[in-house]
Amino acid sequence: MLLVFSMFNAGLLNSSVEPVVLGLALAYGGLAQLLAGMWEFRRGNTFGAVTFASYGSFWLSFWLLEQFFAGRIAGAERNSATALFYISCAILTALLWVASTRTTAVVSLMLFLLTVTYLLLGIGDAGSHSEIVKIGGWFGIATAAAGAICRLRFGHQQHAGADKCCRSSPCAERIPDVPRTVPRTRDSGARHTDRQCAPASHDDAGAHGEAQPRAGPGRPARALRSLVSSR
Repeated sequence: MLLVFSMFNAGLLNSSVEPVVLGLALAYGGLAQLLAGMWEFRRGNTFGAVTFASYGSFWLSFWLLEQFFAGRIAGAERNSATALFYISCAILTALLWVASTRTTAVVSLMLFLLTVTYLLLGIGDAGSHSEIVKIGGWFGIATAAAGAICRLRFGHQQHAGADKCCRSSPCAERIPDVPRTVPRTRDSGARHTDRQCAPASHDDAGAHGEAQPRAGPGRPARALRSLVSSR
């Protein structure tokens, strides 16, 4: 989004096709970044949430300004009003840049370049200096390049973190490999569990050296039978 917008400001594209920026400002720059900001709030990333939500709101307000409200501003004051719009965004971006010094260097560089971009666009529109606007466009292209590097680096870190998590998962060590020719059924697992949980039998106890009573008549019964037989 910023890349296309900055290419028009730098004079690399014909201004007759400039309305293409409005579609990008509404969908990609506005709604997509605003939703990304809400997701970052869900994840607990306050800085990312404020950054995405702020620039999503910026591009939505830019689309509304160009589509509905710019024509209501007097011609002599239109450039001053646009300059105020850009300078206000430059102040917000400068505050985010100060907060980004605790993040990565790429994010900090991107916000610094974006601050300069908005500031140059505001100064250029305030005094109708087309050359300053072009310089601001080139700074915007540099900002878009820094943002692309930041996104690539973040995606690489996420992918590497997912691979590391899968390789170090304890589930791979906990679950043994089972041959496909011997399927594990639910009943066999239940029998295996019952066998493990069943009490030890008399034979098992005897194997451990414990004395077990023998089956058969006791000593009093044998004495009574010998007395009857003798009579």
